[in-house]
Amino acid sequence: MKNTGMTRPLDTLGRIVIPKELRNSMGIQAGESLEFYLDVETGLLSMRKYIGVCCHLCYSVQDLSYFRDSFLCKKCIHDLKGNSVI
Repeated sequence: MKNTGMTRPLDTLGRIVIPKELRNSMGIQAGESLEFYLDVETGLLSMRKYIGVCCHLCYSVQDLSYFRDSFLCKKCIHDLKGNSVI
């Protein structure tokens, strides 16, 4: 993870502005949904553009299976097993 050196204050309603440079580099447009993740042990809060239900590895939305709190597509499952062709 890259440290940008940018800081932003929370306003009185608990909101924060994501710097334009970060939004541009992540391809985030106004009105798009974001997904937040929190690591309580380290105090790290991260986010990414919300892409809905998709494969955790390749972001495909076809042939999904649910495994250990994540979705994986059929192709990635076969790749992980060492099979090159479905």
